[in-house]
Amino acid sequence: MMRKSPLVIIAAAIVTIAVVVASKYFLTAAKCENQIVTLSLPQIKLPYKTEDGRALSMDGIPRGRFQISADSEITQIELSAVMLDPSQNLIKQVLMIGGNFPDVAEFELSDRFRRKIIRPAKVIDRIVVQPSGSNTNFIYLFAPPEVTRWNGSRIVSIELDDAIPINHLSVRRANTQSKKWVEGVFVRTNEQIKLGYARKNEAKEYKATYVYGVSDSCPKE
Repeated sequence: MMRKSPLVIIAAAIVTIAVVVASKYFLTAAKCENQIVTLSLPQIKLPYKTEDGRALSMDGIPRGRFQISADSEITQIELSAVMLDPSQNLIKQVLMIGGNFPDVAEFELSDRFRRKIIRPAKVIDRIVVQPSGSNTNFIYLFAPPEVTRWNGSRIVSIELDDAIPINHLSVRRANTQSKKWVEGVFVRTNEQIKLGYARKNEAKEYKATYVYGVSDSCPKE
């Protein structure tokens, strides 16, 4: 009868001990795993809100420009939004009229399909476009009043009129002899909101792991 060498006996013993230790570890880990609970914690960013309480996500704030015919005074019309209160994400949607007109110029709005509706435009900001920077009263989320963007020397920001659909809108200088209406086709864009105010109204989940009642025999990470 052949005797097993000491090396074989030692190797077999090591393998046996390893199997026992591993089995004990995995059994313990399985018990501990049942005590580990992973929770998904939703974090929802609040949307922007207009003065009338309408909630708008970043992608839901309308912005765009009007393709207008040539005019001696009004050279550009864009839809934008101004930040009224950053702490409450309160915004106001505005129509920006750019061109070459006096600082005190007033404007009128109308529905091009129903000329009986003529409303005086409520001006909230008058801007002189300069290479060194523009004298704005608000933070413009997009369509910034910069020389590289605007064709005229002046911009007047006015409030939108809910009675006139944006795709029906026409604009003209008030108290002028020409009485010419400037109309255009509104083209909605997905222009990026000014960096620092670009926020999405979407839920994000953050996973957190909590361990309950784990004994000292549980493996530590």
